[in-house]
Amino acid sequence: MVALSSTTLNCVPVEILVILHTISVMILIPVQSYYVIDKTAKQHNQVHILKDSESACHVSNATNINHINDSSVIIQKKAAENLMHLSLCVTIVSVIPIFLFGYLSDVYGRRQMWTVCACGTLAKEIILLLTVVLELPTWVLYFGQVIFALTGTYSGAMVIIFGSIADTTNEGKDRSFRITVVQGTGMLTAAVTTFGMGFWILEETFRYPIIMTLFLTTINLVLGLLMLPQKKQPATKLKTVLAPFKIYIDANSERRRKMFLCLAVFLLLSSCLVGKLGYQKLFLMRNPLCWNVLHVQILRAVQTLFNTIFVIGIVRLLLRITSESIILIVGIVSTVSYLIVFGFSINDLMVYSHVIVGCMSIAVFPMLRATLSKLVSSDEQGSVFASMACLDELVAAFAHLTYGKLYTFSVARFPGLIFLVMAGVSIITLFGAIVLHGWMHKDPKDTKESVIELSYIKSSSFSRDTTETGNAI
Repeated sequence: MVALSSTTLNCVPVEILVILHTISVMILIPVQSYYVIDKTAKQHNQVHILKDSESACHVSNATNINHINDSSVIIQKKAAENLMHLSLCVTIVSVIPIFLFGYLSDVYGRRQMWTVCACGTLAKEIILLLTVVLELPTWVLYFGQVIFALTGTYSGAMVIIFGSIADTTNEGKDRSFRITVVQGTGMLTAAVTTFGMGFWILEETFRYPIIMTLFLTTINLVLGLLMLPQKKQPATKLKTVLAPFKIYIDANSERRRKMFLCLAVFLLLSSCLVGKLGYQKLFLMRNPLCWNVLHVQILRAVQTLFNTIFVIGIVRLLLRITSESIILIVGIVSTVSYLIVFGFSINDLMVYSHVIVGCMSIAVFPMLRATLSKLVSSDEQGSVFASMACLDELVAAFAHLTYGKLYTFSVARFPGLIFLVMAGVSIITLFGAIVLHGWMHKDPKDTKESVIELSYIKSSSFSRDTTETGNAI
């Protein structure tokens, strides 16, 4: 195999890998979700629910309306429980693999761990395809979920991508913008994929999109193995695999409190995003909105596309005149606003207006990642992203369980309740972001000096355990 120079590797945009991987994952998510919903509906003698949504929106006989409303509530509850359990399976099992991914990619290389992620995605695609083609029971999907979880899931892949960005960029606003662009690239790709999947799933042809993901993931595996940028020299081999959490313990008190607060805000906001995405489709498919799958997918595509284009443009401008923490505060205010509007949505106008209100909401995540990245040394970039992803999976498991139970409890009375609860959680993070802003601007030089000092201590203490692994290719 012909080796590529380090200079060439650093010029290769990781966005190519993000695009291919995002397309595959964003195809798998709706295919599996709607397949489960469709199977659940058919078990209760409702066919083509993905095309017509709830028949209660179209019948005129009052008795039939009451009967179908009862049936639709049962389908909503069972589908929500099935989707909740499938999500919990991934989030719980993936915690330890993601925990290790940052450490392993820091020590042994980004490309090797990327290969592991791609192979796990391939395995999930094969199992899902067999389930659909052979009409196997839905519990078979758990095998694919477990394999996908053990190989890092999408979060593990993004840990590697963010670590690669940290390898090839300088800390500060350049890195903040690059992380924003990478996240934006993923979300733009997700928007286009989501839009296309609306038409594909509407025809209830589940097998063909899965076959396409197999092809894309294979290409992604080869490209990542050959071209994923990483350091010319390997990172210092830390003594323990607990490196993703040891970085918080070894930090001085000033830096530690900033890191913990930043992490807490990130996890709480992430839990709201997980809950919103998980139950948005069910909320839109029941009365009084009664959307079909195409309408739901178009909304998600429009929202993702609009937010991403807006944020990439506005963040670049705002970073010239203000800091990451100010953008974070603006993003949280936007998050709270759109969750409240969505929770009370009773017509299409309110649903689409929440997209405009939440235009800055996705800016919070690249700003928080960039802030935490700024607080650690260069050899700890993979570890800090791994710690965020690992804890994010734990919080996601809790969010799926909590919001799933809350939705099944409130769906017959007020299904928008869960979005108002998320808005309340987001308000708590707003106060945390304001405190973080004060800490980060109180004495920014201390942060820089503490990172340099910690980096020196680590390199001296662990010099005996340093292993030169070099580039694998």
